[in-house]
Amino acid sequence: MRDDQATGLRRLFRPADAPVVAVGGKDAAAIAVHLARALAADGAQVLVVDRTVGEIATAAGIRTRYDLAHALDGDRAPADVLCDGPDGIVVLPAARAFGRFSHEHDWRAAIAASAACRGVFDAWIVHGTPPVGARGLVALAPTAEAITAAYAVLKDVARVARGTSIGAIVHKAATPAAAREVYASVSETARRFLGIDLTYASFLPEGPSAHPATLAWPRLRATSAGAAFIDLARRLIQGPARVAAHP
Repeated sequence: MRDDQATGLRRLFRPADAPVVAVGGKDAAAIAVHLARALAADGAQVLVVDRTVGEIATAAGIRTRYDLAHALDGDRAPADVLCDGPDGIVVLPAARAFGRFSHEHDWRAAIAASAACRGVFDAWIVHGTPPVGARGLVALAPTAEAITAAYAVLKDVARVARGTSIGAIVHKAATPAAAREVYASVSETARRFLGIDLTYASFLPEGPSAHPATLAWPRLRATSAGAAFIDLARRLIQGPARVAAHP
């Protein structure tokens, strides 16, 4: 990307309203890393926050040693906890830390304070159950395992924020029509039993690689899946749903 294009894109992002997107469900780690890489390729500075133990590190092909909790306790400097991922993304392991947060302000303030040593991030992607205040996405696929995992995420969201709107990313379906069928079934169940409005966010024509970092971004970008990630990433960034990155 030319410097003037990157500069123009970065003007779309303001520290006060950088979007926070959370991705949960089966294969969510790979989807989160793909989304982060798509945003980074457009010139964004992206922070990936992992609510699980090591799943993002595995997907990104990196090793992590510490958790945000170490920084909060003063055992490690924030710079020791933040890790460099592929294509310029930054990873923050935070599984232990999230167990301590009681409301939205806590987790956003703690992450913003710890990430500040790397400068301003244009977007955050949280891997795991969407926390309160984040725009949620759930990974869906036409398998019993994936549907069960997605429903578990939706139940967690309903428990802490009933009525939240969350988007579905459907992958591993043979056709767009098949993807819509999977979405429609889960959407009706979520609306009826959980009070959740599950919207249709994207169809990925190919399933995400379990280890995204093994596929160079230029090669992924040239695939139909890569194009779908780019489209979704840009819609998430430019859409109306934004939350404060710096409380």
